[in-house]
Amino acid sequence: MNTNISHLAQLHFVAEQTARHARIWNGQDCAPPCADFAGGWAGVTPMLRGMYTQRVEYLASLEVQGEALEDYEGFVKGLYEHCYAGMDPLRVEMTSCVGFAEFKSLVDRSGATDTIMFDAPEDDDDDDLLYVSGRSVRVKKEQVEPSFDNDDMLVSPGPSEFLKAEKLETERFPEDISNIPEYSAVPETEMLDDPFYEEADLVEGLAMDYDLQDREDPKIAVLEAAVGTGTNALDKLQEVMEGYGKLATDTEWMTECERMRRYAQTEKVIIGVVGTTGAGKSSLINAILDENNLVATDCMRASTAVATEISYNHGDSKYRAEVEFIRRREWQQELEILSAEIQDYYEIVRRGEAPTDSHAAVALEKIKAVYPALTPQNILDASVDDLMGNEKVCELLDTTMHFEEDDPNIFAEKFETGPDEQAHSTDGLDLTDHGIGLWPLVRVVRIYTKAAALKTGAILVDLPGVFDSNAARVAVANDYMKRCSSHWIVAPINRAVDDKVARDLLSRNFRRQMQMDSAFNDITFICTKTDDIATAEVIQALELELPAMGELREHRHECRLLKGEIRKLQQGSTRLVAKVDRMEPKIEELEERLTGEFLFTPSQLSPKKKPPVSEGRLPLGQRLLHNFHDLQSQRKQLQNERRSLHQQIDAKEKQLQELIMVRESQEHDRLRTCIEARNNYSKEEMKRDFVHGIWIMDQEINEDGSTRTKTRDYRTVEKSLPIFCVSSRAYQELRGRCERRSKVRGYARLEETEIPQLQRHCIALTEKARESSARRFLVHLHQLFQSMSLWTSVTNAADTVSDSKRLEIEADFNNAFGNLEKGMRELGKGFNSDLEKIFRENVTNDLDRAACWATLQFPQTVSRWNGPEKDGGLHWQTYRATCRRYGVFRDKDMNKELAEPMLDKIVGGWIRAFEILIPQAFLELTETMDRTLCVFHKDAIDPQKDSLANEAKIMLDGTVRAYQKSIRQLLKQPQSNLKAQQKENSRMISDVIATELSRVYEECVAQAGKGTLARMRDIMKQQAKVNGSDVFQKSAQGLEKELLGLVKETGENITEIIRTLLGWASRDYRGALVEPQIRRFSEQQVRMRREMNEVIEHTEAELQLEQLL
Repeated sequence: MNTNISHLAQLHFVAEQTARHARIWNGQDCAPPCADFAGGWAGVTPMLRGMYTQRVEYLASLEVQGEALEDYEGFVKGLYEHCYAGMDPLRVEMTSCVGFAEFKSLVDRSGATDTIMFDAPEDDDDDDLLYVSGRSVRVKKEQVEPSFDNDDMLVSPGPSEFLKAEKLETERFPEDISNIPEYSAVPETEMLDDPFYEEADLVEGLAMDYDLQDREDPKIAVLEAAVGTGTNALDKLQEVMEGYGKLATDTEWMTECERMRRYAQTEKVIIGVVGTTGAGKSSLINAILDENNLVATDCMRASTAVATEISYNHGDSKYRAEVEFIRRREWQQELEILSAEIQDYYEIVRRGEAPTDSHAAVALEKIKAVYPALTPQNILDASVDDLMGNEKVCELLDTTMHFEEDDPNIFAEKFETGPDEQAHSTDGLDLTDHGIGLWPLVRVVRIYTKAAALKTGAILVDLPGVFDSNAARVAVANDYMKRCSSHWIVAPINRAVDDKVARDLLSRNFRRQMQMDSAFNDITFICTKTDDIATAEVIQALELELPAMGELREHRHECRLLKGEIRKLQQGSTRLVAKVDRMEPKIEELEERLTGEFLFTPSQLSPKKKPPVSEGRLPLGQRLLHNFHDLQSQRKQLQNERRSLHQQIDAKEKQLQELIMVRESQEHDRLRTCIEARNNYSKEEMKRDFVHGIWIMDQEINEDGSTRTKTRDYRTVEKSLPIFCVSSRAYQELRGRCERRSKVRGYARLEETEIPQLQRHCIALTEKARESSARRFLVHLHQLFQSMSLWTSVTNAADTVSDSKRLEIEADFNNAFGNLEKGMRELGKGFNSDLEKIFRENVTNDLDRAACWATLQFPQTVSRWNGPEKDGGLHWQTYRATCRRYGVFRDKDMNKELAEPMLDKIVGGWIRAFEILIPQAFLELTETMDRTLCVFHKDAIDPQKDSLANEAKIMLDGTVRAYQKSIRQLLKQPQSNLKAQQKENSRMISDVIATELSRVYEECVAQAGKGTLARMRDIMKQQAKVNGSDVFQKSAQGLEKELLGLVKETGENITEIIRTLLGWASRDYRGALVEPQIRRFSEQQVRMRREMNEVIEHTEAELQLEQLL
């Protein structure tokens, strides 16, 4: 070990043990002097040395400001004195040294991070400049040279060396044990919190690295490797064609190769993470990313309001970020709202008496964050145009800030302070001098990191801004919700079951939206904070049969008895030391007289066996020598007794340690059992609640009578619902990222935290998209290779045929192709009609009835808003704030509440259309197109079956099979578009309602003075009574128009797919059946075709695409 680091570690050891000794003996008259802890450092175990070395390195690693700390030793002493001063003496006795997490917390609370800078000043000959972990620390020089005698006892120069060594040994236990309580029943929570018992020794051999893709379907890796091989083949084909210049450009193969590359792109898999405040979302995401604090948990204000998108970083740096700011018009609209809310409380704001939780105070805080130089009075007097005139702020709007780092701490700091400090380096703006706070201006944050869980394409989106008051951020959050492939619902485990999160799913609006989006299968529940557990409550609630508490208490009792016995033995040892201490002056005095006054030599002082002689007849010198020998003999006897006591102490300490280990193991098993039992219970309960909630919504549809949904297999839904019960704290601790809080108990393996399982789930969610994109590329590549193979196989013209035969061949082919063209176009028109019929019969025919029902419910909904607050009515401030934001404020959305009755009446048909009938229609279309292709294939080759080479026929057979596979892939795109439009259009009714009620909202906001709330209520009530029908009829008309547009768009997509297929068929079949009879090829054309064919044959032989797909 570096001697400088060892020296600093010794300072920590001496300072802590000295502070500990002082606390143990504080206020006791019999307190012994402090032991020689500096001398005792040499005898400290390697494990304990490592603990103190870790503290030294931690202090050296701090990035801090201020003047250099020259009195390192004084700082450390003060740190430990403060630590132990607040401890109970009995706890101090049982604590050999504080844990590392507690030490870090102590350093942070001391304010050291604000006052220490480990960049030392100029060298000083009186001090040592030590280098620890790349940083310098200045300390005072101090020479420590411990030595040992033959008994391995610590000694130092001086006459009382035995006493000093003994004092060091007695520091662990006090003499007075009268204040130690006898055995009594101890509450279980006290046992768990007992700092004397640590669980660190139970976590041994922990595997710190694991493969997140070890359980992945191996087929995916094969497909993705094939994609790589396929793209390389495209490169080679293009290289061959580029070598022949115009000959290649006369064909369409170059364009086909470029088009093929687009199919290799994997679709984004967006995972939306939602949850209430305090659910631990940020900590959860950090654990999934395997980072300590990449996503801020509490430091950046924007982290509580801005959608944060996190994806894999394919760049060179480890971390990269983009901060996108809102548009100028969006900030102007926000300022208009904020200014209006402040003006509503003009006098209160002017006097500085606005409650901190009032709308005015929140608005004032936002404006002051962006314009810190303005006082509240300035803000009251300023117009929106005045505020928008600030050049520094306006230069930020409509921009995106970029930065990247390799150091996670530096990267995180840029979010802790906000990205203000980067403004001047990226966009030429120097905002730090102005103190502008950027968080109200941020639209979205994008973070790119090399997290293994995101490597396969998953994108995590932290959506804390779903209920934000900023319209721009709400729009971003809502847009993400529509694009999400999966929704993760996060809740603390101690609330997840009690609050019925799985059944209530945040709100009825949220449940309805998931139902309209057909997204129930996309939901994952995550219960956090599983380490927060009261075992007694769990045992009682779940009626667990665990080892009797008495057994654990008995072990605790035995530990207390053993510690008492050790203390008593130690007291005996202390009394022996005191006797020896009293003998020492007498022995020294006799030795001095015998060697000085009576001239005895050292050899004469040695005791010799002589017959007993009466002291009265001996000379004085002999009598003194006899007394000297007696004292030496007594001292030796005391030393032997002391060694015997120490042997007993060692034996009992070993026994104590064995008992502690047994108890720790039992307590760990008990706690682990409770955690797992609660996790399993929570999962089962949440699954039942979730399915029950779906069942209730299905029953509501069936009770309506107009539409019946397909019966679900609720048992399968319950079984397949992914639920994870995780502990982010335990995971971070097991990964070696110690937190400031106390140690997390009950976890010995990473898998017990369920974070690795959740990381694998994150990867598993991308498997379908990865396999789909790989298959899409390979299917189209196979089809392209089949077409190219046909083209390259024709290198020589066939025997010359007569003109009449040539015309006959062309006529036969044109007839077959004409039938194919006609059949395919009829299929397209038929599908378009079927799609329109599906929407008409299942959705649009019910819109009038739904609009009438919503009209009837409009007054009742308004009555709820207008009712007393205790019955769910709106406070006038909330009423006004909601109207000011056109019906949407935080978790209140008037437009969705008004739309819900209308959605209730169409949801059954909506689900039937999108989940059942449309997929069936696409399946029937695919099968019919397959049959039509087969008919064409037969009609095209039958006229030439006698003259057509067998090799050509085999190739055409492969080509038609490749067409059929390609059709399935091509038809997935319009299906995907329909799925996206399903989510978009399901939200349209509330959007139309917001537009239709915009003037009503503005009229409510315009009310002022006495009776404002009553007038707002009357306006809304009158609107419900008079104009409700118009609002919902226009919503119905708008949705019907969108669905008809969707039918038209889908029809155009199908037409384009048919056009593409006809082009393939015309090119490939004409090239194989007609062109060989009418065209000759040059030598250069033949050579190019052969070279291309070699690339195709080599790739096909390597990939075996037909078998792979």
